[in-house]
Amino acid sequence: MLVMIFAILTGFIMAIFTISGNPAGLYPGSWRMASAQRRHIALALIRYRLLFYSYLLTMSSAVATSLLVNVDATNLVTHWLNRWTLSIGTAALIWSFGLPKAITDAQVAQLEAEIERRLKAQQEADGKLLDEYLS
Repeated sequence: MLVMIFAILTGFIMAIFTISGNPAGLYPGSWRMASAQRRHIALALIRYRLLFYSYLLTMSSAVATSLLVNVDATNLVTHWLNRWTLSIGTAALIWSFGLPKAITDAQVAQLEAEIERRLKAQQEADGKLLDEYLS
């Protein structure tokens, strides 16, 4: 069951990678503005990557524990591996509570950037019409 839960979470984090790393979501403006935002996005992607590795570590530990339990359930290594799996799984699950906010923030930023792009395009079109009217 633990493997199934973290497999689902792993798919969820891959969706966040896709949304957060999309260059279309960069704010409109100068290259300096995009460069500053790139650093912010890169740091967020590093955090998501660490969370992804914690998911993989949890799933690997759960599989190893289930294999060792089948061999010898009273083994001390099995006991501590079981505790390790539960600990890292709990930590990864707690770290995951920020993921919905991350997805929402990324999507809202992309929406705002698109609205800004359309507003500038409309203002440019209106300015051309005004110039034609005045000339």
